[in-house]
Amino acid sequence: LSLRSFLSSYYSANPKDFYIADYPVNVDYEVTAHYVLLKTFNPIIKFPKLIGYKDFELVTNIMGDEKRVLSVMGVGSLPDAENAWNRIIREAGKPSYTTQAQVKQIVQTEDLDLFSLPIPRHFEQDGMHRGFGKYITGGVTTAKDPETGTINLSFTRIQPFSKNEFAFDAGSRGHLWNYLNKAKRLEINLEISVIIGLHPLLYLLAASFLENEYEKAASLIPLTLTDGIKNKIPVPADSEIVIEAEAIGEEFDEGPFSEYTGFVGQDSTKNVARVKSIFRRRKAIYYDIQPSNSNEHLTLFTFSRHSRAAEAISTFMPPGARYSVRWPPSASNYVALASINKAKPALAKQLGLLLLSSDPLFSKIVIVNEEDTPLTIFSSLANIAASYEASRVQVIKGLYSIRSNPTSEGYRGDRALIITRGSGKYAIKRGNGWIEIKPDFGPGSAIVSYSRPQSGTVRVQLNPKIPMEEEEITWALAMLVNPGIDVRAHKDYLSISASRSLGEIPSLPKGALSSALKKIENRSP
Repeated sequence: LSLRSFLSSYYSANPKDFYIADYPVNVDYEVTAHYVLLKTFNPIIKFPKLIGYKDFELVTNIMGDEKRVLSVMGVGSLPDAENAWNRIIREAGKPSYTTQAQVKQIVQTEDLDLFSLPIPRHFEQDGMHRGFGKYITGGVTTAKDPETGTINLSFTRIQPFSKNEFAFDAGSRGHLWNYLNKAKRLEINLEISVIIGLHPLLYLLAASFLENEYEKAASLIPLTLTDGIKNKIPVPADSEIVIEAEAIGEEFDEGPFSEYTGFVGQDSTKNVARVKSIFRRRKAIYYDIQPSNSNEHLTLFTFSRHSRAAEAISTFMPPGARYSVRWPPSASNYVALASINKAKPALAKQLGLLLLSSDPLFSKIVIVNEEDTPLTIFSSLANIAASYEASRVQVIKGLYSIRSNPTSEGYRGDRALIITRGSGKYAIKRGNGWIEIKPDFGPGSAIVSYSRPQSGTVRVQLNPKIPMEEEEITWALAMLVNPGIDVRAHKDYLSISASRSLGEIPSLPKGALSSALKKIENRSP
């Protein structure tokens, strides 16, 4: 199975889930502008006419929706997908091999030019350190452990800065990072092959911090591999594009880059690789993953971790416990909302503690309701207001945290657990710079305001630059709240400060959105 076959079969069943940009599009900024403008509808976006790249198409946002992940997994519900995933990561299949591979229709080993590929510019800030703003975001970096020969697929952002060299960020403590350090100790250059355009299952596996992903994929789908041209690394025969290279031990400061938090990130391992070959299909499909906190970026980053967290929680919750968990997408997993039906005493707290400890990336703020409720921030604030007691709020300081958490200090961060009870039903009232969320029972209310609220059972002070809408408020609670400092349980009310100054937010150059909007509005029927 290939990226092409998945797109074809999914389109046949869900044509309204696609937007086909059947007009010429510039890969610099216009691709991202289309995604921004169409985000509310959240389609797969195809660009068959790329200005300056006649032998390519481009596709983005393939897995920006839960329904499409279910299709990749061949199941009908999220719990089924999570169960299937936890089986896949424990199983192994056997890929087949061929020498007659579609991906070798065009092979280049001389006069290499990375800029002959339709690599987009996404945001103005990307690559500002050195001025090279094009990034490969949909490339799966494939390498072998220099000591064991184990194959690993992983994600790393890739910035071409010459025709045959690129800089990349290998992250830290992951498999690729370890392989690079082993190669350095052995005084060899690590071979890496960047594969663009794989079956979506391989993308999910590449984002899941595993090894032997080819074998795991082969336990679910037919997978055929082919040998590389210059590297001793096999690649899927039905890939779209392969860039073979080797890390050469030099440094190039390729950042900054638009990270999953919605801020511009400065960190980079600054690795450099030199290209040895480029081979691809004719009319190749270039797969671009929108950076920053796009739907697809977050889905790829979190689906496997959600699945493992769900399994861990189910293992330690009592048999028969009925509960639901949701990580709102706009919160980039730093906020977890849960409900547990007919909870026994302290069982909601047990669920909350499991969520707090399930993953160092997840659940900085956890809100658990002791009965069924909609799992949204407004419903959760209403439930806090309806049942508030200071003893139901607990802040735990100094837990291990991923460094990209905007409110962590190194690898240390604070977390908050709030237990509530309520139906989640509420009425909302808006004023100039404030909103009131009034639960359907009880005397309490939640006030969200740009100035410090002086009334309400829940008092949230919001950064004035954040729109007073639910999705944006959810993001602000996730990114701007340090629970150890900004969450205070008073006797009669809970105060939360989400008023910290914002980091740099990625932006598009002037005219990019209006240019894309004009093309969308003039699109032929």
